[in-house]
Amino acid sequence: MKKIWFIGFNKTGTTSLHHLVQASGYTSWHQSITYWGSIAKIIERNALAGLHVLGEADTGDAYSDLCFLRDGKFVEANKWFKNIYEHYPDSYYVLNTRPMGNWIKSRANHGDFLQRYINWTDCKSREEALERWRISYRSHHSEVETFFKGKNNFLKFDIEEDNVQKLVDFLSADYKINVDKWRTYNKTA
Repeated sequence: MKKIWFIGFNKTGTTSLHHLVQASGYTSWHQSITYWGSIAKIIERNALAGLHVLGEADTGDAYSDLCFLRDGKFVEANKWFKNIYEHYPDSYYVLNTRPMGNWIKSRANHGDFLQRYINWTDCKSREEALERWRISYRSHHSEVETFFKGKNNFLKFDIEEDNVQKLVDFLSADYKINVDKWRTYNKTA
């Protein structure tokens, strides 16, 4: 079966999307895969080594929140989407997103994420970190939309503006997603 890759950043509905797929009866991995650990670290390590991006950890139907920020390491494996596509060209790719300002605010207020980001990168200040996130957001969206232009296995899904039925319809050929299971999870205050 084709996989579902949510290639947006953390704080763009990844937990809600994960629960929706899981509640619909599919195996969905969010941030980590039981036994193998962080999805982001697996993808980055394997991509850098020229290996299959998931290797033996290929156990799910859907993958979301491809971000890792712990133990002095920061990885955003959603940026390895071309490598993922190389191994899974027939999968579904969803750029889960939200307006940039709302994303920045949510990410900055997500526990100690911003402080850990500053501590474990070479950022000197909050303002520098937020500017890097703005640049990263614009760059990632542009690269993803350019790469997937004209491909019918790509959907840009705005978690604030789009009705979840848009996603359900996009996946409907291979996945029977139960729209009634849609809930908001992990919303940052």
